[in-house]
Amino acid sequence: MLNRGLGSWPARRARMTRHRTALVHGTRSWTYGQLDERVNRLAHALRGLGVRAGDRVASLGPNHPAFLETLFATAALGAVFVPLNTRLAAPELAFMLDDPPPPSSSGPASWPTS
Repeated sequence: MLNRGLGSWPARRARMTRHRTALVHGTRSWTYGQLDERVNRLAHALRGLGVRAGDRVASLGPNHPAFLETLFATAALGAVFVPLNTRLAAPELAFMLDDPPPPSSSGPASWPTS
């Protein structure tokens, strides 16, 4: 998963400051090294589900570190992260999920959710 853009940011940051705090959520905290490991694990899991470059991966949930992990893992695969807001009404969410990708994108019309 060679990516020198957003998808490789956790790995690049972990190489510089592996043991520094990257995220704090409630009483939990994660270092850059832990974040990088979690992003890699998720990227491999998404790949195992068939996610490839150009595919869309939707994420719907509360504010949580998993949101960032999904963002970075999706980018590492070259896929498109589709953040969904929990405040949207069902018809609005359906529109975002049913909206086909632009013609220049590749990938299936179904998107795994995280």
